[in-house]
Amino acid sequence: MQTIVSREIDPQEAVVLSVGKIECGTAANIIPETAKLTGNVRTTSPVVRDEMPGRIRRIAEGVGSAFRCETKVNFLPVYPVTVNDEKMVDLFVETAGSIMGEDALEEQPVILGSEDFSFYQEKVPGAFFFLGMGDPEKGTDAQHHSPVFKTNDDVLVDGVTLLSALAWRWLEQA
Repeated sequence: MQTIVSREIDPQEAVVLSVGKIECGTAANIIPETAKLTGNVRTTSPVVRDEMPGRIRRIAEGVGSAFRCETKVNFLPVYPVTVNDEKMVDLFVETAGSIMGEDALEEQPVILGSEDFSFYQEKVPGAFFFLGMGDPEKGTDAQHHSPVFKTNDDVLVDGVTLLSALAWRWLEQA
């Protein structure tokens, strides 16, 4: 399946296709009757994401056919792709820069996280941003979903201030 990423996807696109779980067999000396592979697909393009089930199915069926095996692909889309609206990004940069200071803004590289915020962005224009609570001195610099992740409550006031100002400015423009 990695040939999908390496040979079929434009190298300018970001795609992750991972098999994170393989279940098969009951004992070391018995050839398993079935095997189940479970994985994850993350993309930055809704079009590429929509194409992935068919591509995975084609590879799985081809490999299965070569080994005279029956294959079933069950693709369960969990989160849509997080796509920021350009106007909302501009509003965010303008608002955050004026409140927090231009030096407080840092453009982040594209990440391939699964984000439930993307469901909101399917309904209304939005901009996903990080508040920036990482502080090594306070021990709040671990990655999200890490077993040692801790929030830095000191930045929550900044977050409320920023979101309130964004809402106010958006309403003024609407």
